[in-house]
Amino acid sequence: MAVDFHLMDNRDPWLYKTTDFGKTWTKITGDLPTGHPLSYARVIAENPNKKGMLFAGTGHALFYSMDDGAHWKQMKDGLPAAPVSWIVVQKQTHDLVVATYGRGFYIMEDMTPLEQGVMPDTVTSAVEFLAPRSAYRQARGGRADWTFVLKEAPKGPIEFEVLDASGTAIRKLPNMTGNAGWNRASWDMHYDPPRMVALRTTPPDDPHIWEETRFQNQDTRGITHWGISQNEPGPLVGPGKFTLQMTVDGQKYTQAIDILRMPDAHGTDADLQASARLQLKVRDDISAVSDMTNQLEWMRRQLEDENKTIKGQSGKEALLKALNDIDQKMQDVEYKLISRAEALSDDKYYVTQYQLYLNFIWLEGEIGGGAGDVAGSGDYPPTETAYGLVLGLEKQLQAVQAQYKTLLDKDVAAYNKSITGSGLKPLPTSGAPPAPIRQGGRGGGN
Repeated sequence: MAVDFHLMDNRDPWLYKTTDFGKTWTKITGDLPTGHPLSYARVIAENPNKKGMLFAGTGHALFYSMDDGAHWKQMKDGLPAAPVSWIVVQKQTHDLVVATYGRGFYIMEDMTPLEQGVMPDTVTSAVEFLAPRSAYRQARGGRADWTFVLKEAPKGPIEFEVLDASGTAIRKLPNMTGNAGWNRASWDMHYDPPRMVALRTTPPDDPHIWEETRFQNQDTRGITHWGISQNEPGPLVGPGKFTLQMTVDGQKYTQAIDILRMPDAHGTDADLQASARLQLKVRDDISAVSDMTNQLEWMRRQLEDENKTIKGQSGKEALLKALNDIDQKMQDVEYKLISRAEALSDDKYYVTQYQLYLNFIWLEGEIGGGAGDVAGSGDYPPTETAYGLVLGLEKQLQAVQAQYKTLLDKDVAAYNKSITGSGLKPLPTSGAPPAPIRQGGRGGGN
């Protein structure tokens, strides 16, 4: 019996492929490196999303081929030299998962740029905006990613907007700084957030609030309450088709992206789209409450400053009474929008029932992605109870809106007329500066 010892202690990689169910085999090691004691192949895997794209693991490296093994290139960015014992290409997410020595794992998220054959050294245009993979809508923690290549760093920040199927902009993402080569950005699959309350006055219960470290050198402060920060991002979008619009140095680039329903979601696409519409309705209600509150706070801060100026001056008693009277009328409306306890910006206070602002915010958490210890129901269709709660709060909102309008049109107008010639400034009934945007958890570039 003849024995061939040709492969004894041969450390070169040996990879073969068959196209006829094993009848014949073709060697596909191509230009894989040889001669190293750890060059031997341990595993090979094919990309189910890209014909001819292979991955091979050796005793000390990971390689990929775009032409069915004729040529190979080492993949080493972020992956140290280590034995590669197993490779899996996740079909739905286009992620590459590699098992290395011991219990090590390496995950290359989103290989779509590699699948599309785009490399920084082969790009000839100033900007290459790659087609993104589809993203799965998740009530908590999901995101959509996309990749683009820049020939050189842009002159200014890069802007991103998300458009819905009708072409309407639904989300403006924070600007990002681009770099020459690969760049990646993301979106948390939420609409633009609601406008939030920006408090400007000094609460009587804490006259030194602006001296606190957290508010020094600031003009406004937010309402602080345990759990609501999770609900500050806007409503979660429903499944559907969207467009990513990127602006680089004044030039716009677009790519379509599909947002898909999770396979284990508890509702249909139509159910989740209905959930998104109801969340949008509540978001706009939160903004309406915030706009009125912010306008009242702006006017009341002017009254507060003027009160300090004329307080104690002889002959100003009538003016002080007018100031206090109109301020009290504004408080009567404002504290139907927020509570006096909320105006302390301290989440240790739970001494009064919620008013419209926190009621709407917590309701948004209930029907959306959750807030505090509320799990949320964004993966389910809206319930009759949810619709009823929204309508009930909106009825209260409409009543306050009517009182707010009467306050501005009648009471503030009368006050402004009464102080003519007194040296006091008339109260502005519009134009309150917007609340500062809180950037946490809202998606963006990196």
